[in-house]
Amino acid sequence: MQAARHVVCALSGGVDSAVAALLLRRRGYQVTGVFMKNWDLLDESGVCTADKDCEDAYRVCQILDIPFRQVSYVKEYWNDVFSDFLNEYEKGRTPNPDIVCNKHIKFSCFFNYAVNNLETISIGWFLYTLGQRAKIGGLREPWYVVEKDGTKGDVLVAPRTDHPALYRDLLRTGRVHWIAEEPPAALVRDKMMECHFRFRHQMALVPCVLTLNQDGTVWVTAVKAVRGLTLGQFAVFYKGDECLGSGKILRLGPSAYTLQKGRSRAGVATEGSGDGHSDSPGLGPTR
Repeated sequence: MQAARHVVCALSGGVDSAVAALLLRRRGYQVTGVFMKNWDLLDESGVCTADKDCEDAYRVCQILDIPFRQVSYVKEYWNDVFSDFLNEYEKGRTPNPDIVCNKHIKFSCFFNYAVNNLETISIGWFLYTLGQRAKIGGLREPWYVVEKDGTKGDVLVAPRTDHPALYRDLLRTGRVHWIAEEPPAALVRDKMMECHFRFRHQMALVPCVLTLNQDGTVWVTAVKAVRGLTLGQFAVFYKGDECLGSGKILRLGPSAYTLQKGRSRAGVATEGSGDGHSDSPGLGPTR
């Protein structure tokens, strides 16, 4: 039986975060509640409201029977959020400290605490990028991330930086943002067009063929398989020196390794001989 996925829920002492923790608990997640103390000044009556909020968050954890943790980012909040708030007022502007707090406190300090200290969501699979070197101790040669399974928290790795599982020649984007607001005339007319693309800054341009879909998305077929295509990155399209537009990568075609295995199985089935095993090095899951 697979262990329940571990989720860290930030508890403010209010209703919204308490309900979020409750719903996660009901859905079978292993939940840890964490209260962030970002302010420690007393109000007009001499009471620190953060302490009262912390007590409420603690009671929520007791009722839900989940672990409770407390972290303090008073110093970080003062330096990165409140000081900026005062500086903006001095300049005659109307600041929004919540947005700055999200950037510096919630999605930086708190996120790093959750990942590094509480082992959230099975090996932190979401932190891995396809093509990056996997940190696996005890191995003589480097292994690289070739696939991720968010439902299980699995990260698939393969040996060698040039393993065929790292290479793909097909992807589909979301709706493309065209700089000229409309797709190129040739693409509209023929539904296909030759051009170039890249998905990493300063990488060499890759020759490809675009196929336009009715919903404004495109299929991108690279002339040669490309290493490390990754969901969520943006494919940027060029025609000569002109940048045409870009679209977020939402779907990937099969890897060269998968295609090799498919051809191998087809050959075995046709010939009626052999043991059906591929000669390519295998993949291995890690957590």
